[in-house]
Amino acid sequence: MQKISKFSNWLAESAGPDPLRLIELGLWDGPALEWSITASWGTIYGEDNPPLGYLYFIPNWQDLDNSYDYTIYPSSFGSPPDLDQILRGFRLGETGQRDLIAWCSANLRTVIDKYPPWWNELWSGPVPARCTNTDHWQVVD
Repeated sequence: MQKISKFSNWLAESAGPDPLRLIELGLWDGPALEWSITASWGTIYGEDNPPLGYLYFIPNWQDLDNSYDYTIYPSSFGSPPDLDQILRGFRLGETGQRDLIAWCSANLRTVIDKYPPWWNELWSGPVPARCTNTDHWQVVD
């Protein structure tokens, strides 16, 4: 006898609707992420690896009370040179938090692959992620 999976799992595994649409409909019961950038000039000035923000891993989107939080650092992205440029501009007032959020959003997959270490055991598909600074959802492949 074949085990029947939940409808939302079947949709997520098929070529059907994307996870963001399922979240919007209240049908998503898989893992998701929320993240935010909290860095300010004062928190990164003079620091080699300053805390940039937080990543909240929610194993079951229907159960928002159970999540795991991780601090995001430049080293979470492997400290790439283009991030160092943005942080240098941030310290000098040439770039703002919006630039930092945009860069982190474009490179979020690196952090997802690093935190949490058991992520791949739970989910290997596209990752629905919401930036709480902008309230913008994205699917990270």
